[in-house]
Amino acid sequence: MKPPVPSCPPARLLAVAVAGVALVASSLTLAAGAGSAGAQTAGATTSAPTTSPPGPAAPPLVQDTRLSTALDGVAVSSPGYDRAQRTYAGDWHRLLDAQSRQAAATAELGHLAAVQAAVTADLAVATRRHAQSAARVVTIRGSLRTLAVALYVQGGPDPTGVSVFDPAQAATVANSRVLVSAVDHDALVDLRANQAIVSSTHAQATTDLASLADVTHRQGVAQAQSSQATRDQATDQASLARDRTQVADARLTASVTGTDLTLVVLDAYWRAAVGLASLHPACHLSWPTLAGIGHVESGNGTYGGDSVGAGGEEARPIIGIPLDGTDGTQRIADTDGGALDHDTVYDRAVGPMQILPSAWRRYGLDGNGDGQRDPENLYDAALTAGVMLCRYGPLDTDAGLQTTFFHYNPSAAYVSEVLGYTHGYQSFVIPPVS
Repeated sequence: MKPPVPSCPPARLLAVAVAGVALVASSLTLAAGAGSAGAQTAGATTSAPTTSPPGPAAPPLVQDTRLSTALDGVAVSSPGYDRAQRTYAGDWHRLLDAQSRQAAATAELGHLAAVQAAVTADLAVATRRHAQSAARVVTIRGSLRTLAVALYVQGGPDPTGVSVFDPAQAATVANSRVLVSAVDHDALVDLRANQAIVSSTHAQATTDLASLADVTHRQGVAQAQSSQATRDQATDQASLARDRTQVADARLTASVTGTDLTLVVLDAYWRAAVGLASLHPACHLSWPTLAGIGHVESGNGTYGGDSVGAGGEEARPIIGIPLDGTDGTQRIADTDGGALDHDTVYDRAVGPMQILPSAWRRYGLDGNGDGQRDPENLYDAALTAGVMLCRYGPLDTDAGLQTTFFHYNPSAAYVSEVLGYTHGYQSFVIPPVS
């Protein structure tokens, strides 16, 4: 279809186009670092090519430096651990979504930068051609007016009668009219061509200005999306930091599949056994031995509904009965001023391994490296109990175990019970770490 004749004067169109170029230079702001997507056809505002997002990715495993690496493959379960894992996975996928949205917004900004450059260049060309053709139209019209006047003068009445009596003069006049007619025809062709250019460049400038306005709007949307994605990533990263701590803590306090132990309890016994293998290699103390004693003494830290926290600490102190000589107990007067057992008259066994205050003062160790010796912390209590047991080792036979258990508590029933639980824990195989 032939472009419509411009509805505004050429000078007005030129001013609009020039203003459009200036507007582009001042108002279109690209995001820093946005890459170029390649030049597009002038006036095009299609979206940048997108790719299908990858399938859901599993969040990376939470690494807990507090846990012995040999226990990384141990399976655990608990409602709290399952909840923490779901929360962690949800925040992880939200982070991936925010990263994907930011990547898409960055690609869109790069694409729009290329579109802007192409359309701006096309607008500049159209503006320049419009100005040149508009000026040419003015010049041609002026020339045609001059020719029209000359033709009129030559074709008017001859008061002197020269054209009648002077054939040579008449021929000159005729030739001039033919020349003027030819020039007039060429000028009209040139005029129509330049008017067509004026019309087409007006239409192109209008299209380009509309395209640039669209690009400006879409850049604002993409920039807002990029900023929101950046904020979302910061929020998600902070949530993931909390999630990792919660997952790690929940895993340590979750139940080990196939046992009645939580992972932190198993870790405390495992670490004590590994540490004593270096301190007393001839002792041959194994973690099931400590678990057998811990089970009988305090239900492995759960006596009276108590629980062991992720750091090995008891939720509440575990304090035994007063050793006042009644109910078959040995009478032991207070040795610690009640500092550990809160009893200033008689001693009481304390902690998940039920160690006497006097024995703790002599053998107590820091099993988790926190700089403190606490009988209510299972890491400290397990290592200390192991040192006490190794005084009567080796512990790689039932006979050796029975002798050692009797020294820990001189009761045949106690020895039999602990040995039974020790054998039970020995049946649990810790899976190798892949």
